[in-house]
This record gives sequence, C-alpha cells and structure tokens, in this order.
Amino acid sequence: MRRLIPILALALLAARMTAPVAAQEPSRIRFIVRDSTATPQPGITVMLDVGDGRGALPRVTDATGATAPMRSPTSLVTVTQVLDRDTTPLTFEMTTLTGLLVIPLAGDLDVPWAYDRASRSVISLPRTMSNEAFPELEVLPGAGDDQLVLPGTPTPAGEAATLLVPGEPARAASTSMLFWLLVVGLILGGVGLGLFVWAQARAGQRRPPVVRRPRGDRQ
Repeated sequence: MRRLIPILALALLAARMTAPVAAQEPSRIRFIVRDSTATPQPGITVMLDVGDGRGALPRVTDATGATAPMRSPTSLVTVTQVLDRDTTPLTFEMTTLTGLLVIPLAGDLDVPWAYDRASRSVISLPRTMSNEAFPELEVLPGAGDDQLVLPGTPTPAGEAATLLVPGEPARAASTSMLFWLLVVGLILGGVGLGLFVWAQARAGQRRPPVVRRPRGDRQ
C-alpha cells in the first residue's frame, strides 16, 4: 500500500498538468430578453453560475432587455433560475434532471430569449425559425451552419458585436468530455498499476524460503 500512494499522487499531478491544454480563454455571455412585439424586457433576473467558484449570481436585464456581459473562465455556464420583474420564477429550457440549463461556451455568446407573459416563461429561439421577438435574426437552413448574428442588439461602446456560433458549443463540450475522460483514465491507470505492484510485493513476502541440503547429506 505504501507504493500505491506515490502512484496516485503522480496520476493526480499528471491530470493537473493536462488541465491547461483543455482550458479555454475566458468567454463572455449575456442574455437578451424581448416579448412577441420585439419590446425589450427590463428587470428580468438571470441567476448564472460561470464556474468561477462564486456560485450563481444575479444578472438583471437593463432598459435594452440585455444583461451585462459576464465573463466565464470555464467552457460551461449554468442558469439556475430566472425571475420575472415581480420575482415570480419563470420557466426556461432545462438540460439537466435537476432543472438547470447548462450552456457550453466557445468565445463570446449572446443568448436571445423570447419572453411570454401568459405562460410566464422565456423561450430559447430555434436557429431555423423566424421569431417576432427577434425579427433581425438571420434564419439558417441548418443548426450547423456558420453564424447567427444579432445586428440590431445594442452593443456597449468599445466592444465588438457578438456572434453566435452554433457549431462551436458542441466542439467545446466534446473537448471538455475528452479532458475528463483523460483525467479518469490516468487516475484509474495509476490505481491499477499500484494494485499490481502491491500484489506482486505481497506474493514475494508469502513465498516460503528455499532450504538447500548440504551435499554430504544426500544419499
């Protein structure tokens, strides 16, 4: 067992060394909320966890219906809750069984949400359909095509317009999955090697010593 501890330590060290390879540059995300008449919806609160260790923090839409950009050091951000102006919870698209929306990032991202007061919900816009809330959105023939642009969305001074790249999030999620598979493989490989070395050492301890008789005692 003593040999197993340093092997595990080496496996964990190797996993940490591979982390910078899979890490990405900090990405920015913001949400834009409008109703069916393309009217911006201020006062919508988005509880967003960007993975920086601070947990879910509130982001409130301004007079243009957009939240302030929030930077993420990771490739995944999580929406935990969305609240209306009167703090009533709004329903939204969920990607986990616990009611969370996990969004993969690859570069800066704007998320257009159509607000529906009747159902108290915010609806993620499909990429292949036009929507009254965002009439300026370019309708793409497929989900994997080049870029989706929000040309009519106000952009803070000094910042470039944000592009939505439908193909990039899938690649980001794939890179993240490969990284964690590599980490798990290194750890399991270290554990397996340690157990093998430990078993060999135990087998050597249990082997009885060989007793040789002097030549004169043989008949």
